[in-house]
Amino acid sequence: MLSVLCFMLYAVLVSGVVAALIGFARKPMFELFRANAHMAPGARFYVRAFTLVIALGAVSAVAAYHGPCAEQAQDMTFWDCLWRAFDQLQHVLLVACLFLLGYVLLVTFLFAVLGRYRDE
Repeated sequence: MLSVLCFMLYAVLVSGVVAALIGFARKPMFELFRANAHMAPGARFYVRAFTLVIALGAVSAVAAYHGPCAEQAQDMTFWDCLWRAFDQLQHVLLVACLFLLGYVLLVTFLFAVLGRYRDE
């Protein structure tokens, strides 16, 4: 029973982190893409692609969660379960950080290439 609780805690933590990340980044990204007239038509695509990849990364992290087995869960307390879920959260944060780094590099490259077409 406690192993199921660990999994549920982990899923809630991952969902909260991803929702916060998407919530903080969505509006500024729309404004950034609309700043350049040549990128404005692609703003919705880039923001949706960002949201989809971050969400799928979170789903894959939850699917790959390896919590305590039934024998270990019998000896665990609720707090042990909570700390185990927080320990597994580092993988989600690492994947999100690497994806954000790649995404920022891509957007920077697009702005550098399309920067000369900026509206006067």
